[in-house]
Amino acid sequence: MRILLLHASLGHREKRTKATAACVADALLAWERANGVGAADPARSGRVEVHTLDALEFLPGFVQHTAPLWAAAASTGRWSRLAQRSAAALMWPAGGRFARRVWNRVTGQRLVKAVHKLQPDVCLCTDSLSLAILVDAKRRGLVGAPVAGLVPYDVVSDDWVEPHVDHMFVASPEAALGLTRRGVPADRVSVTGVPVSASFSEAPAREEARRRLDVDPGRQVALIMGGEQGLRALPELVRSCGRALGPALEQFVVCDDDAALQRRVRGALDATGSVGTVLHETEVLPLLMAAADVVVARPGATATTEALAVGRPLLLVCEESGAEEASARHHVRTGTALEARPQDAAETLQRMLSDQGLYMGLAARAQAHGRPDAAAAVAEGLIGLAPVRSFLSCTSRAA
Repeated sequence: MRILLLHASLGHREKRTKATAACVADALLAWERANGVGAADPARSGRVEVHTLDALEFLPGFVQHTAPLWAAAASTGRWSRLAQRSAAALMWPAGGRFARRVWNRVTGQRLVKAVHKLQPDVCLCTDSLSLAILVDAKRRGLVGAPVAGLVPYDVVSDDWVEPHVDHMFVASPEAALGLTRRGVPADRVSVTGVPVSASFSEAPAREEARRRLDVDPGRQVALIMGGEQGLRALPELVRSCGRALGPALEQFVVCDDDAALQRRVRGALDATGSVGTVLHETEVLPLLMAAADVVVARPGATATTEALAVGRPLLLVCEESGAEEASARHHVRTGTALEARPQDAAETLQRMLSDQGLYMGLAARAQAHGRPDAAAAVAEGLIGLAPVRSFLSCTSRAA
């Protein structure tokens, strides 16, 4: 059985689509190990061959160069409406479904040919651009495999709405309702959550994580996410949190491999006499999240999904309007997070950690809403979409 995973690298915000595809690929390989040739159900056993494509590499050069700019602009409140209107003339059109279909047919020819050449049994798109191109190609008979979409965000925007898609995997019941209200059949939408690395589902208990990190049991712990998808005003936030909570708070600050930024963050910790550690390695992120009382991050960042998978409540710091605000409102409605502007974040964190009733409610709902098994659920869904003949051919090739 051959499964094709597609993503589009539209700047740092869209790196999430690549990471999501990688998590699904790992889950598919885990499924193969558990259901290989000789499994109990021979009709649903065999080898899984996973291919991954960056859809943007198969689009015309001018689209490759302009798409990341418009994707970034469309996520920023000030420019989102202008970007969407301009895209109707300059990129994939947002101004009309017919115009968008024509545009995708013209710019997506190489991508469709690449997919046809691979002859997959199932296609999964983790970005809306490749999803629109392949759904239309399937309607025209150019792609024979089922085409599914996976929305790696909390909020579903209009560009994900494809009524003729074979299946959609979404983060929440609210996201599912958003699709069905806009024409996607309800029986083609599954609420699986957003896939995260298996290491988050295997994270240790809080006490064990703190023991490994040598954290004082009497301190509260905040994990503050900087880096490419993280908070930009990182030193200022670290300084204000240190001043507000003092030595009762231990801060773990994750940022890029940027020596100048790390020096500024360490300076902010020293200036307030705060206890803290600055890291740029993401390999220990599951351990850090397991040890934390709260995760401080930007709305919509990958870290929000990972924190909920570990069962940790969120303090979401909005630095932009638009998509960030929509994602923050979603988490606030579910009761898994508090929202704050950068200048109010330290005060909100102090209230969150000092009010036991508030904190325990947020932590309980974060535990309930986390979906550490999302990747496995998506993998099972893709296997279910594959024609039975693909299993039989896999078994015969293996034999």
